[in-house]
Amino acid sequence: MVQTTFGPQLTPVIINPEEVAVYLAKKFSVPDSLVRDEAQRRQITEMMQQMAMQAQEGQMEEQGGQVAN
Repeated sequence: MVQTTFGPQLTPVIINPEEVAVYLAKKFSVPDSLVRDEAQRRQITEMMQQMAMQAQEGQMEEQGGQVAN
């Protein structure tokens, strides 16, 4: 509902997606053993950020090689 109103760019600014997911998991009685704890979520987030940076660097190198040719 928030995303429909404000769009996908502003949604993570307005609400904390991680906390919403945990909240909904509890509301739907998802067992705690299936929900990642904060340390696990932080580790995964860091890995995803590193992967995104590496992908971006790869794209920049690829574009640099095309410009040089």
